[in-house]
Amino acid sequence: MTVVVGVVAGVAVVLLVASLVAWRSSSNRLAGAESRFVESQSALEDAKRSEEATRQELGEERRRGSESELRAHDAEERAGRAETRAVSAEAAMEALIASRSPTVLAEVERVRLEREWREVSGLDAPLPVRWDGSLEAALAIELEIIREVTGTPSRLENAGSGRSNAGVDDPKVWIMGSLGCELLRIVSRHADEMVVRLDPGPGMAPALAVESLGARSLPDLTSVEIAAKALGITVTVEQLGDGFVARMSAETDASA
Repeated sequence: MTVVVGVVAGVAVVLLVASLVAWRSSSNRLAGAESRFVESQSALEDAKRSEEATRQELGEERRRGSESELRAHDAEERAGRAETRAVSAEAAMEALIASRSPTVLAEVERVRLEREWREVSGLDAPLPVRWDGSLEAALAIELEIIREVTGTPSRLENAGSGRSNAGVDDPKVWIMGSLGCELLRIVSRHADEMVVRLDPGPGMAPALAVESLGARSLPDLTSVEIAAKALGITVTVEQLGDGFVARMSAETDASA
C-alpha cells in the first residue's frame, strides 16, 4: 500500500512540475506575443503618421504646382500683352521717325534714354539729368548711362553755353545726336576717361567732339561712319598721344 501511495505521489509531483514548466513556457510566449503586439501597434501608428505626413506633403506640392502654373499662365499673358504693345509702339514710332519732325525726333530720343536709364538703374527711376529737349541734356544722360554700365568717368564741357540748343529745330541735329550717343558708347569701351564737348559747327549746328584719354587703341567706328555718311554727317578721328579725338558735325538745312 505504501508503495502504491509513493508511486501516486511521485506521479503527482511529476505532473505538477510538468504543469509548472508548461505554464511558465506559455507565460513567456504570451509575454513575447504581447511585446510583439505592442511593437506592431507602435509601428502601425508610425506608418499611419508617415502616411498622413506624405499625404500632406503631396497636397502641398500639388497646391504649389497649381499656384506656379497659374503664375506662369499670368506671366505668359502679360508677356503677350507687352509684346503686342511693343509692336504697336514700334510701328507708331517708325511712322513718326519717317516724318523727320525735329520735335518727334527729340521725343524719340527722350523715350530711348528713359528706357535705357530704367534698364541700368532700376524700374521707374527718374532721369539723372533734367530733360529740357536739348542736345546737351541728351548727351549728359547718355554719359550717366555709360557710367552705370562701363564705369568710364567722363565730363561734359561747355555746359549751359547755348550751343546745345543751336539747330535743334533741324531734324539732322537730332539724328546726329542719336549717332553721337552711339559714338559715346563705342569710345567708352576704349578709354580710361572721356571729355565731351559741343563746339561751334558749320552753320547753326553744334559739332560733337569726344576726346578719349588713356586709349590703348582706336575704336572701330565703321557702323557709325556708314550711317553718318548716308545722312550727310561727317565723322573724323584724330590720334593724340595716348588718346584720340572723334568729331561729328552736320550741315543743317538752315545754313545750306
